[in-house]
Amino acid sequence: MWPYKGLTSGPHRAFSTPLFELAQRPAHIQHKTGPRFWTKNKLQRCHHSTMKDSLQYNLFLALGLFTVCCYAGGSGLGDDDCVRLDAAVRYDGVLYLFNGDQYLETGNLYENSTVLGNVTEWDDLPADIDAAVQYAGNYQHYFFKGSQYYRYTLGFLRGPFDSAEHWNSFFADGIDASATLDEESFFFKGCYYIKAYRSWGRTRYSEPSRLPDNLPCDIDAAWDLETFWSSMVLAKNDQVWIWSLESITGPSPLSDFYSTQPWNLCTTPDNSTRV
Repeated sequence: MWPYKGLTSGPHRAFSTPLFELAQRPAHIQHKTGPRFWTKNKLQRCHHSTMKDSLQYNLFLALGLFTVCCYAGGSGLGDDDCVRLDAAVRYDGVLYLFNGDQYLETGNLYENSTVLGNVTEWDDLPADIDAAVQYAGNYQHYFFKGSQYYRYTLGFLRGPFDSAEHWNSFFADGIDASATLDEESFFFKGCYYIKAYRSWGRTRYSEPSRLPDNLPCDIDAAWDLETFWSSMVLAKNDQVWIWSLESITGPSPLSDFYSTQPWNLCTTPDNSTRV
């Protein structure tokens, strides 16, 4: 959590920070390496931190084109490097996207604003999480990493705990993504998913089901499209699919719904629904 007045990002944001207050941020907040950039595969990552990127950020801030809080470097705007989402979650009505040790508080296309932060602002949440969700059973937020999970409640993080022990054997070797639709939370892994819900004071689980043919396997992230859980979004690279109570639509560019600057999302090849 940032020790200065006027916090605007993360789960503890309060109100807008004037431009002159940006210089008051601690050094470890002002100067960070960039997000993980995906090159040929998920294991190849590099960091970008250049004076050019820093000047570009400051210029955008001064012109008010969009708001970033305030990482010098890692603009993600290069032609050869791209970012792929690790996880996403909606918290207090705001969508947060995660990549490596960073999160992106998204603005909508009308505000054209995004806020970049470090995951440690979520009460020292670890980097490289795999999935996140507001669970329909108790409305608390959960973050999953490998075979473990964390519970985030009222600004406090608890964990790690063993996912298979406290959830279901489906979680034993980790999951890819999670989101809530109606009164059920969906957990995705590979080409399969399970649903979890509360019934008579207990958590119940569906049997694993194969994803519909019009959805990709190995999705990157998922989140609730709306606060009321009437539909959810599945994301892979720069494309999204909308799964509602009535239908599944997509793919559509993620940029049609949210600004993800300064991240440059990897593009999805044609004919890649089942990859």
